Order: sequence, then structure tokens, then C-alpha cells
Amino acid sequence: MQSPGSTRALEDNSNKKTKLIDFVENTSNKNNLQNTLCDSHRKFLVLYANADSLHNKINELKLIISSFQYKPSLIAITEVKHKNKWQTSLSELTLSGYDLYSNDLDSSSRGIIVYVSKNIKSKQMYSNNTALEHLILEMEIN
Repeated sequence: MQSPGSTRALEDNSNKKTKLIDFVENTSNKNNLQNTLCDSHRKFLVLYANADSLHNKINELKLIISSFQYKPSLIAITEVKHKNKWQTSLSELTLSGYDLYSNDLDSSSRGIIVYVSKNIKSKQMYSNNTALEHLILEMEIN
């Protein structure tokens, strides 16, 4: 036996479904539809890893990202460089769909890379503080 509240919930869900179907049938641009439906379920996902040399793990990182249902908005990698040598170009570390930001990888530090989804407006900021290895980004999240 259903309580009056559960019947009302079923009616409300049915009404939402009807509204969604009407919206789909009356929408001419499928991309706008997908964006509209996904907006209420947007998430800001962050992936962090300490790579201890990203160059030899970049394919593993790409595989991990491709396994996610939702792609991370931001991927932060520390200890990008190998302990003893660094002979890698940043172009070898790019990820499709992401802007790449890094601290000074030519210095003696181990390095930081942050990948930001191209869907997010972002830019790198700089400070004169050299006491701590860091990377500062400004992002506009809607």
C-alpha cells in the first residue's frame, strides 16, 4: 500500500519526464540540449598524482583519464622530472582537450604540471616567491 506522499512523488517524476520529453521534441539544436541537460549535473573533478617522472608515465595517465566516465576538469602532477635527468619537451606531455601549465622545469626543482580543461578559461599567475615550488592558476568557472 502506497502512502499519499509516494503517489505524489510518482506524479511529480512523471510530470518532470513529460516536461523533458516536450523539451527534447521542441529542441532543434542537439548540442544545446546536451549542454542544458548536463548543466544541472556539472562537477569540477580534480585528479592529482605524484609522478616521479611523468615522461615515462604519460601513456598511463592518458589511459587513466580515458577510463573515467567524466573527464577531470583539472589534473595536477607533481615531481614531473626524473631525479637525475630532464630531457623532455613540454610538447611530449600535452593531453588532448587540456591546456598545460608548468612551473620552471629548467630549474633544479622536480616540477609541477597542471592540466586545465579547455572548457575552463584559465591563465597562469606568477609571484616573486622562490621559497617554495609552486604554480598559481586563475580559473573562471561558470
